[in-house]
Amino acid sequence: MNARVTTLAGALLWFGLAFAAAAQQAAPPSAPEQPKLEWTRVRGTAVELGISANGIVFAADKDTHLWRWLGEAGKGWRLLPLQVGRVAPEPQGKPWAIAGNGRIYFFNGLWWEERGDVIANDIAVGGKNGEVFILTRAGSLARWQEKGDSGTWQDLGGKALRRLAVDDAGRPWIVVQSGAIVRFENGAFAELPGRARDIAVSPEGVAFIVAADGSVARWNTESNAWDTLPGVAGAAVIAAGPGARPWIATTDGTILATSDFRPADDKGPAPGQISLEQRQQYIASEIAAMTDPTPFNFVLVPGTGRDIGIGREGSVFLTGTDGQLTRWSNAARRFLRFTGGLSRVAVTPAGQPWGVTAQGQVFRHDGQNWVQVPNIADARDLAIGGEGSVFAMTTDGRLFKFDTERNQFADTRIARVLSVGVTPRGEPWIVRDDGALMSCQSLPCQRVGPPRQLQRVDIGPDGSVFVIDTSTVLWRYVLSEQTFERIRGIFAGAGVAEVSVGPRGRPWIVDTNNRIYATTFFGRDEAQDAATSQQTSQLTAPAEPTVTFSRHMRFRKVTTNLDQYRDISVGRDGTVFMHIGGLIETARYNTRTKAFEPKIYAPVDVANGCTPLTAVNTVGISAATTNELWQSGYQGAWCSILKRTPGPPPGDALRKCESKYYVIPAAPGGCNTVFRIPRVSVGANGSVFYASYDRLLYQYNSKTDSFGLLSSKPILSNVETVATDPQGTPWIIDTSGKVRQFDGISFVDRPRNLAQRAKAIGIGANGSVYIVDFNGFLMRYNATNDAFDRINGVTSVEKVAVAPDGLPWVITTTGDVMQPVR
Repeated sequence: MNARVTTLAGALLWFGLAFAAAAQQAAPPSAPEQPKLEWTRVRGTAVELGISANGIVFAADKDTHLWRWLGEAGKGWRLLPLQVGRVAPEPQGKPWAIAGNGRIYFFNGLWWEERGDVIANDIAVGGKNGEVFILTRAGSLARWQEKGDSGTWQDLGGKALRRLAVDDAGRPWIVVQSGAIVRFENGAFAELPGRARDIAVSPEGVAFIVAADGSVARWNTESNAWDTLPGVAGAAVIAAGPGARPWIATTDGTILATSDFRPADDKGPAPGQISLEQRQQYIASEIAAMTDPTPFNFVLVPGTGRDIGIGREGSVFLTGTDGQLTRWSNAARRFLRFTGGLSRVAVTPAGQPWGVTAQGQVFRHDGQNWVQVPNIADARDLAIGGEGSVFAMTTDGRLFKFDTERNQFADTRIARVLSVGVTPRGEPWIVRDDGALMSCQSLPCQRVGPPRQLQRVDIGPDGSVFVIDTSTVLWRYVLSEQTFERIRGIFAGAGVAEVSVGPRGRPWIVDTNNRIYATTFFGRDEAQDAATSQQTSQLTAPAEPTVTFSRHMRFRKVTTNLDQYRDISVGRDGTVFMHIGGLIETARYNTRTKAFEPKIYAPVDVANGCTPLTAVNTVGISAATTNELWQSGYQGAWCSILKRTPGPPPGDALRKCESKYYVIPAAPGGCNTVFRIPRVSVGANGSVFYASYDRLLYQYNSKTDSFGLLSSKPILSNVETVATDPQGTPWIIDTSGKVRQFDGISFVDRPRNLAQRAKAIGIGANGSVYIVDFNGFLMRYNATNDAFDRINGVTSVEKVAVAPDGLPWVITTTGDVMQPVR
């Protein structure tokens, strides 16, 4: 190894690179005679460039809009529906790109596909077979390994790598953070002379750099040096196309080219020369020109929202994150205020909105004003068919149809409804509470398509059926093939929360981050929109509507090797305990194996008072920490609370324990009477409550080491179960299912004056309150709005416990234990 290589290799050791001697590297292939380059200004500005082997140029402007040069079509620049930081086309011109969040995408000719779960800073494609390399967010080099319909990123090492190019032999050329230039070959990084800001290699293998001083240089294989090119300065980024012809963007964004590749006129906008409104309008014109219903190019539109509805004539209504109703304006290129506040919205064929308030009231707009629909006060959602049929779903999962002659909703005798859509002929399709898609053209409803766990359905005026599964993935049901077709889009790492289908089967969606995406903008007469909204009075609901939001969480099924899961609890230190019916002990989650311990630890120190409860099939549990567990149940005819604390080493409440019974009043006939078992709850501050057989609430007094009746005026009765917040404040569910919070004097409804009904409740050490409603839906209390937000991602929930970070663990009605995925 010569001295020059040794010296620089030592200087770069902190990058983690194992440099090989330049003298030991195989000489690169000779490049053809280099042409004289003349630089020409190209309209627009850019901060990133990429050129394919067949001469297709891509550019990203400072606002991360992605553009493609289509000179042969006579349009100059064409805007693409993806916002990117880096772009690198494969040899045939299909681009790979890195979105603003570092996610990697590939355009397959129809839509953008996310590739892997690595976060990247730069990307390049080269070689005869179009090999793809990235520089990860950590600064290492990785190569894409295709595996069937998917693939993985193979880490190749390195550190502090900044910019990347790939030559015709598939070798990465890299600029490191210090500006040094290296080439990856035969598994090692070899030093090259010079310092650079950016690097590019043409399809023939000719390398170019933007030097540290902003000049452009070309690699000379004979002298192993960089030859500075005349006629250009102030360069920031560079890309090289066929014939060894580079393009650059200067530090102020100016684009300079040495070849047009495809001569074009200057029609249309250009990179860096378009506003957000112009961008939406331009993309809309591109989408409107499509005749085939696929592919769907999802375009981000201004605004945020919770629910969306589209009428047959193209009116698009949105309930905002603040509960305000808005309507899309093609002229203004944004959503404009429409008087009224709603939780859910649906639109008639004529473009008039119907809505549901957070209190469950239904209102319709008659063209001039809001009119409340009588005889329904517990609605949860609405759907309207292409011919005008209106269906409402209530909180208990029943479906009602609006009777126009009687001006009220009538029961359809369809139950267990999670979501509803209506065909152009007025026939309801539902997502049942078990996730099945059902057609209810006749009763009983018939299952449609192959099994899939769904949560939402919407049907367009052309009969197009779109569904969202419990993983927030969007699908279209293909009736002719009786199968589901996945609809892909770039939603910046988010899932799909809501979908509404407009004319020609074109959907708009709300993602799980409340952003709005459109696939087209429907042409319609907007002349009277402003006047209609201004003349409309506020909703005449008894109280100002509050808003119930929907949020998404991801869950995974936990390995247990057990069955008959009855109760679950999470301590303030994050320890998760689970009670197993039919066994005499409690299992604990092992964070190392990611599973509940298959061995159930039985008490071994009976002589010292560590005695299990005998009627364990009705025991409830509540954890304080890994070393302190409270259990409730009965011992013979006695209702009991059992406190278990660490004994001698190993000091584990499930292995050795000191336990104490607190005998509490029993119901007539003994404590082993159904529904007379006490329910115990431990707060993060150590407060302990239990709900007794007689539906009264008792509180533990650590000074007297005993339980006493909670004193309130009047004394609370009808308590079914209890949970305790970090400050020691009890929340209860009463025997009618209402959720109520203790305010120090009495128990108040949550939400106030309109209590949510629930069957289970859990509170985390950070104060997050979750409930399970009567339909098995998981909901989280939103103190700002005094409302419960629906949590998507899991259904058919039976029990809930909350970790210290506010994420819920649940047990479903089928006995599955589901863990939140961060």
